[in-house]
Amino acid sequence: MDNKGWIKLHRKVLYNPVVCRDAEHLAVWIYLLLEATHDKIDKMFSGSRITLNPGELITGRKVIADRLNISESKVQRILKRFEIEHQIEQQTSTTSRRISIQNWTEYQESEQRIEQQLNNDRTTSEQRVNTLQECKNERMKEDSIEAKASTSDSESPTQPDQINYKGIVDFFNNSTKGSFGFVRYPISDSRKSSIRARIRDHGKEVFADMIKRAANSNFLKGENRTGFKATFDWMIRPNNFQKIIEGNYDNENQKHSKNGNRISSSEYAKQQASANMQNLAARISSQTGD
Repeated sequence: MDNKGWIKLHRKVLYNPVVCRDAEHLAVWIYLLLEATHDKIDKMFSGSRITLNPGELITGRKVIADRLNISESKVQRILKRFEIEHQIEQQTSTTSRRISIQNWTEYQESEQRIEQQLNNDRTTSEQRVNTLQECKNERMKEDSIEAKASTSDSESPTQPDQINYKGIVDFFNNSTKGSFGFVRYPISDSRKSSIRARIRDHGKEVFADMIKRAANSNFLKGENRTGFKATFDWMIRPNNFQKIIEGNYDNENQKHSKNGNRISSSEYAKQQASANMQNLAARISSQTGD
């Protein structure tokens, strides 16, 4: 990774019980932040060429262990803990792993957005006219798509040109009211591709239901012991999208054990039943004088 540039380190990291579990957890976390790419870049992973997005990196537990002088087994446990607590997502291969840092854009993107804006500035009147014409053409296309949107998903497969991306962005912003940050339009081709894939697999109604479930989820809005907060990009990733629509993050499914760890509703019910049985046994014992 290029050793030029810098990252932002928020003071809230000191109050993150996962990252600050011990000095080695913190060292690995800072290593990941420093090694993550700040721009899209092509890399080889598992024999294929892929595009890394900002906040992603390709590394391995041996590389991290050698760099930080930590045992490989400890690095493996730390990365697994980060994954379980929604600090990262990772894909592993036989030789390396691809790691995506959650909430990267929330803490690191502001300077990148300024840089991108400067790079995209138009310097001639002709370019400004072209841009205005493109926006007008896009608006006309969206109006045409919206007029045809009355047909259901079951009548014909959803095609890319039938998706009103601006309508989706507006629906997300209005439904979530800034709980996950506001999405700005126009959106990137990468976001369009993810939205298109989720709608192709699940349909428009399920996509809308996903947004509503996320908007009502206290856990996804940051009410959890790690401070994790979901973003739009996190939600439209295939695994996360599936978990949301299956209700994994619904409030009624977010129970906590006595030590504060999140557990499933079924496990919570078992713990409650066990506690009730113990209370009943204690009452019977006290009444019989045993």
